[in-house]
Amino acid sequence: MNAKSAPRRNGAGSDAAQAPAAPVVPMPMANLDGLLKQQLETLNQISCALLEGSQAMRQVQLAAAHEALLRHQACQKRLHACGSVADAVEASRDAGSADLEAASRYWTELARVSNATLVKMAGLEMDEAKADGSSSLRPGTVSSFMQPFGPWNPLADWLALNAPPLP
Repeated sequence: MNAKSAPRRNGAGSDAAQAPAAPVVPMPMANLDGLLKQQLETLNQISCALLEGSQAMRQVQLAAAHEALLRHQACQKRLHACGSVADAVEASRDAGSADLEAASRYWTELARVSNATLVKMAGLEMDEAKADGSSSLRPGTVSSFMQPFGPWNPLADWLALNAPPLP
């Protein structure tokens, strides 16, 4: 066979007619370093918010336990001083009623702290309440956490209505 009658490979035209492969351009390492640094900073900010929220929850629990101890010590003194069964029942009833009220305050405060922690973890901060009672959200330091949601953000809308800021 001569050069003119050389068989074609895979039925394609000449080698010159085939487009060369596009060169692979590596991403500069500086961009990767910056991205990694940003991700680590974001992760650390979220961890700090979670730990601050955990600390706030523990403070709520400690305060509730201390208040309960004081209530029950007062109830114990009152029961010891009671002269009749009716007085003892009334003292117990009052202590039970105070415990139910305290439990309601306790769970409300825990819910407030956990919602505020979620807001902080999402990188959102509550603005000062407006005169009409509404509030708005502004991006915080961890705003990259919320970027996948785009301009409409149902999580941010829910948080704006339900979560006050941490004290």
